[in-house]
Amino acid sequence: MKKKEIISIFISVFLIGCSIVNPREKDDAALKIRSINISVIIEYMINSEPVTKALRDRKNHLLKSISEIDNKLVDLIDENKRESIRVVQERYRTELHEINNKGNDFKSRILKEIDRALRKLSNERNIDFILNIGEGAVFSAREYDITEDVIREIVRLRKRNSPVSR
Repeated sequence: MKKKEIISIFISVFLIGCSIVNPREKDDAALKIRSINISVIIEYMINSEPVTKALRDRKNHLLKSISEIDNKLVDLIDENKRESIRVVQERYRTELHEINNKGNDFKSRILKEIDRALRKLSNERNIDFILNIGEGAVFSAREYDITEDVIREIVRLRKRNSPVSR
């Protein structure tokens, strides 16, 4: 009798297991979760703006120049030369501050663009959660990764909002 009970439990578990819906064939009531790689999206946006490369290059040049001036000031004894070099250094620091402000404005703008694209895609596809694969999820199957879709949506939104298309 024990064998029959074990076989009947085994068959019941097997039948229940077969009746479970495949998670990839779930109904509309289930949560829909997708992933993105935000680093890829941000890198794309930075590289797609010609101004950002020039700002980055100028910022690096200014940082290097300020560092070189700091090294010169340590060894310089002549007070007149020190003062003239400090004036140049202050001008570089002012420009560096302006570049940092432009960078912050740019970051704010691209984060708003990414947010708009994510909201639009999540509404169109009924997505409940979008995780950042770099921070929020350890793994995501390629079929759930919508990073490229987000980039395409950003491109569409930029084209639609550009002065030429209006």
